[in-house]
Amino acid sequence: MVLKNINKIPDGMQNIPIIEGEDLYKYLGVWQSDEINDIFNCKIIKEKMMKKMEEINTDECSNRSYITRINTEVIPIFRYSASVVNWKVTDLDRMDLEIRKYLRKAKYISCNSKDRLYVPINEMGEGLISLRDEYVNEIIRTVMYYCTRVK
Repeated sequence: MVLKNINKIPDGMQNIPIIEGEDLYKYLGVWQSDEINDIFNCKIIKEKMMKKMEEINTDECSNRSYITRINTEVIPIFRYSASVVNWKVTDLDRMDLEIRKYLRKAKYISCNSKDRLYVPINEMGEGLISLRDEYVNEIIRTVMYYCTRVK
């Protein structure tokens, strides 16, 4: 929307609500109030990821496309808020374990194939993205972004 008169406030924005104390609002997909509640947000993100894993698990697809779907549909749910929510390494490992459980349940991996699971495809691995590695990468991307924007 392009405003013709820069000093005119658009019709729907005259009364902007004031948020106080325990009032929640959503920013970058993360529920916030006067501070970020990491435990609450981690729980919501985990639930969204596991719901998406259930959806993927019901579809019939090959091993490669199953892992590709996880990388393109489940991991972005985590990635979107990774730079806003402070994740514990144990939580990330637990969520990786849950994803591996879904892979085993769908018979896409055996119990002993964890060695090649997180290795990139071009290096003869399965190509699944590790949440721990993705969290570190997202933090580095965010820091690099802000470092290049500061003048």
